[in-house]
Amino acid sequence: DRRGLAFGHVQSGKTTHYTALAAKALDAGYQVIIVLAGIHNSLRSQTHERLDYQLLGRDSAWFIEAAKRGTVNVGPRLVGVGQRDYDLGRPAVPSIITLTSSADNGDFRSAVARQIGMELGSGNRLVLVVKKNVTILSNLLQWLDSLHPLTMSDRGHHAPALVIDDEADHASLDTGN
Repeated sequence: DRRGLAFGHVQSGKTTHYTALAAKALDAGYQVIIVLAGIHNSLRSQTHERLDYQLLGRDSAWFIEAAKRGTVNVGPRLVGVGQRDYDLGRPAVPSIITLTSSADNGDFRSAVARQIGMELGSGNRLVLVVKKNVTILSNLLQWLDSLHPLTMSDRGHHAPALVIDDEADHASLDTGN
């Protein structure tokens, strides 16, 4: 269990900072990155778009829509770092999957997660950007538990995860007992 805090003024590089932290975590073997992006669709969408460009290298909204239509095998729509790597002739980014998207309605949905059929392990990594909403977070936890039902003694040993609270000043847990 590790904790940290990055804070700063508006437009001071906080999102870039935690995006780099997420990239380092993925490189170090973390399998799940969850970014809690406030309570509004617009903030969640904006944060996801930044991660699309700076971390995933693919247009997540296009990917989710292609998955719903069953046309994912056409290939991703590259953006940001993905397009730059392609232009420079670098190999494709390893398998980083997202079940959320930069679309306004692109928050986590169990039905989309089941349709895409993602499994943790075998080199797959998962990046999600979700709102702080009790229904969405409950559905996400239930879906994650369904991937690898664990006993209490095993909990936490299957998929190393990094949870980033992008809006820690809003809708965070009150831990003052």
